[in-house]
Amino acid sequence: MRTRQNIPIFNKNMKVGKKQENIFRIKDVAERAGVSVGTVDRVIHQRGEVSSETRKKVMEVIEELDFSPNQIASSLATSKSHTTAVLIPEANRDNLFWADHLRGIKRAGIEFSAYGLFIDIYTFSMAGTDDFRKKSEDLLKSGPDSILIAPVFYNESAHFLAKCKKRKIPFCSIDTLIEKFDPVSYIGQNSCQSGAVAARLISIGNEPGSNYLILHLTKEKEQLEHLKEREKGFRAFFENRGELPQIHTEDIHDLSQKSLKAFLRKILKNTGDLKGIFVSGSKVHMIAQSLESLGLRNVRLIGYDLIEPNRKYLKKDLIHFLISQQPEEQGYLGIKSLFERNLQKKDVPIVQSMPIDIITRENLELDQGCL
Repeated sequence: MRTRQNIPIFNKNMKVGKKQENIFRIKDVAERAGVSVGTVDRVIHQRGEVSSETRKKVMEVIEELDFSPNQIASSLATSKSHTTAVLIPEANRDNLFWADHLRGIKRAGIEFSAYGLFIDIYTFSMAGTDDFRKKSEDLLKSGPDSILIAPVFYNESAHFLAKCKKRKIPFCSIDTLIEKFDPVSYIGQNSCQSGAVAARLISIGNEPGSNYLILHLTKEKEQLEHLKEREKGFRAFFENRGELPQIHTEDIHDLSQKSLKAFLRKILKNTGDLKGIFVSGSKVHMIAQSLESLGLRNVRLIGYDLIEPNRKYLKKDLIHFLISQQPEEQGYLGIKSLFERNLQKKDVPIVQSMPIDIITRENLELDQGCL
């Protein structure tokens, strides 16, 4: 389902300056017509794809409010109204990681709203590519001024971004980088470097020839692209040190606890003394739960992101290290970069690398004193 969020919702009783009055006038039309500010812009300037029914509804509201199209167009020009469309995975019980991105996106939308920035948010299911394809088509029909995308489905995203490039719609990408379509900026971690950090953490105190397991937990094979980059960095760490550990990799698509427990029993039986498991994404808590149910606490476990299930097992010392990607900051910087580039005509960095923060049980809650 499409999530539309025109940010912000202003209080009409506020005392405002001319620029904000113009924004209110535009938003009045949009709210009465039940459409986005960007749609009002497209109707007035006759650009982008707007259905005849929607166009009629917008024009009726303009007449009802006794605004002339020229007045509205003037308001849009004065306030430099700009619509950024956001295309990211939906945050749900099975995929909490994207809730923090959305929080950062909303924060940026509120901060820059007084300058005419409006945001339309399209969320898609991670269960398959069909929903991504539909939402991306809906987004293009809306004719946005810029796009913020998390291109987690590599092939589908590449196809979509080729269309954006053809239409000359600038975009920023977060979390995953697809370089060939010339993004305004990429905001996220260096996947190879974060994989190397995981390797260093997992190897501390272990013999050079130790056994390690890399797990890519994802229901869709298309989501593996940036996870494989983390694996590449993990392996490169040992190669650069001239070490030859036993590293086994598995792509797991059945994420039920029954299946994960059966897999871990088998792998632990076959690999002997397993020293550590590197989970290349945020679902590391699923492995922690399986290890707990099997009564295994001596396998070093490393994964990503401070979502609540991961925090729970970090506190229990079943997850030993988490690598934080600062998703809220990614979302915020994505909107900020498009705002600065398109409304303020500023140059923005092509790559904005997020720090590779290492979280342990001891520094998870800095305000709680000694645990």
